[in-house]
Amino acid sequence: MPERKPVLSYLASLSRIMGIIRRQAIWNALFSYIGIGLGAVNVMLLMPRFMDEQEQGFIILTTQLTLLLSMLASMGLPATFIRFLPQTGAAARQTYRFLLKVLLLSITLFTVTYVLCRPLLTAIYQEKSPVFPEHYLEIIPFFMSMAVFLFFEAVLTTALRTTFTLFLKEVLLRLLTLLGIILLGLGWLDYWGFFYLYMVFHLGIALLLTLLAVSVPVSRLVVPQESTRAPGRKLLVRFAIMNLTTAISFYIVIIIDTLMITALMGVGYITFYSIYNNMATVLSVPGRALGRIVQPLLAQAWVREDRVHISTLYERTSLMGIFSALGLMGLIWLNAPLVEALYIHMGKPVYASYFSLFIPLGLNAAINVAFGANHLILHTSPHYLWDTVCNILLVPLAIGLNYLLIPEHGLMGAAVASALSTLLFNLAKWAILWRLYALQPFHWRHGAVAVVLAAAFFLCRQLPDVGLWEGAFLRSLSFCLLAGVPVLYWRLIPSLNEVVRIVRAKLPGRGLS
Repeated sequence: MPERKPVLSYLASLSRIMGIIRRQAIWNALFSYIGIGLGAVNVMLLMPRFMDEQEQGFIILTTQLTLLLSMLASMGLPATFIRFLPQTGAAARQTYRFLLKVLLLSITLFTVTYVLCRPLLTAIYQEKSPVFPEHYLEIIPFFMSMAVFLFFEAVLTTALRTTFTLFLKEVLLRLLTLLGIILLGLGWLDYWGFFYLYMVFHLGIALLLTLLAVSVPVSRLVVPQESTRAPGRKLLVRFAIMNLTTAISFYIVIIIDTLMITALMGVGYITFYSIYNNMATVLSVPGRALGRIVQPLLAQAWVREDRVHISTLYERTSLMGIFSALGLMGLIWLNAPLVEALYIHMGKPVYASYFSLFIPLGLNAAINVAFGANHLILHTSPHYLWDTVCNILLVPLAIGLNYLLIPEHGLMGAAVASALSTLLFNLAKWAILWRLYALQPFHWRHGAVAVVLAAAFFLCRQLPDVGLWEGAFLRSLSFCLLAGVPVLYWRLIPSLNEVVRIVRAKLPGRGLS
C-alpha cells in the first residue's frame, strides 16, 4: 500500500501532461498554418512588389545563412537540453547552468572564428554577390540572437510551453516583417532601413523568449521521479556533438542550393528560386503534420518491439504523403497561368518565366513525403546512428550534384540536383530499413493513387480556356472531384475513408454506426 500514493501522483501528472499536449497541438497546428500563409504573402507577393531581385535575394540569403550559423554556434545544445534536463531531478539546476555556460562559450568562440574566416568566406562571394562581403559583420548579432532563441526555445519545450514559442516564431515575427514591408512600400523606410529593422525584430523576439524562459522555475523543467543524478559532462558534450552533426548535415543539404546559386550565379537569382521553392514547400506541410503525430507512436512501438504497428504507420504515412503531395502539386501546376498572370500584373514578368522550376522542386517535396516516416522510424530505432550517417553522406552528394549541374543548367540544375539528392537519400534509408527490419512502405495502392492523380491531371489539362479566374476555378474543382471521388470510392487510402467517416458521423442527424 505505501506505493499507492506515488503511483496515483504519477498517473495524475501524466494525465495533466497529455491534456496540455492535446491543447497545444491544436494551437500549434493553427499557428503553423497562419505562419505559412503570412510567409507566402511576404515572400511571394509583397517582397517582389517592393524590392528588386537583388534586395530580396540578400534577405533570403542572410536569413538562411543565419540559421545555419546559429545552429553551429548553439552546438547541438537545444536538443541536449530537451534530452537530459527533464530526467536530472534535483541536479537539474547544475545541468542547466553547465549547458548555459557551454552555450555562451560556444557563441563567443564561434563569433571569433566567423570574424577570422572573413577573408576566406568573402572571397567565395566577392565576384557574383559583392553585397554579402560588404555586410559580412552585420550578420553577427543576427545569428547570435538566433542561437539564444534556439536554446531557450528548448527550455520552454521542456516546460511544455511550446505554443507561445511557435507564435513568436511563426506568427509574430512574420507579422512584424509584414509591417516592415508595408513601411518600405509606403516610402517611410529605404531598403537598408528595412533590413536593419528586420534584424531588430529577430533580436526582440529572442529577448522576449529569453525573458519568458528565465522566469520558468527549474522545477518545472523536470519530470517527477526519484532520480537526482546529473548526467556526466562528457556524455552531455558527446550527445550535443552527435545532434549537431545530424542537424547541420541535414540543414546544409536544404540550403546548399541557395549558397551555391549565390556563389556561382549571383544573389539576385536566389529570389526566383526561393519563390518557387516556397511554393513547393506547401506540398510537404500535410506530411510534416502527420510526422508530428506518428513520432511518439513510433517511439512507443519500438519499446514494445511491435513491428506490425511500425509497418502499418510506415505504409499509411507514405500513402497519405504521396496523395497529398502529388494532389497539391497537380493543383498548383494546373493553375500555372494564374500564377504567371499575377506576376505579370505586378510588373514582374521575369518572375513568371521561372515557373518551370516548380516542377522539379515539387517533385523534390513529393519524393520526401512519398517515402513516409522512414526518417522517424530510423531515428527512433535501435540503429538510430544510421540516420546520422545518411545525413553526413548526403552533404558531399548534394554539393557535388549542385556543382555539376548549376554551371551548365542554372537554376533548373539546382532544382534537379535537389530532387536527385532527396531521391538517393530516401532510397538509402529505405534500403537500410528493409535490410535491418524488413520494413518497406510501398503497396499496390501507391501505384493506383498515382495513376488516378495522373489521369485526373491529364483530363483537367484538356478543359477549354474560359477565362483566367473562371478557368482556375473549373480546373481546381474538376481535379478535386476526378482525383478524390475514385480514391474514396475504391478505398485506395483506408485512413482517408476513416477520416471521412468520422466527419460524417459528427454531422447533425448521423451517428457512428
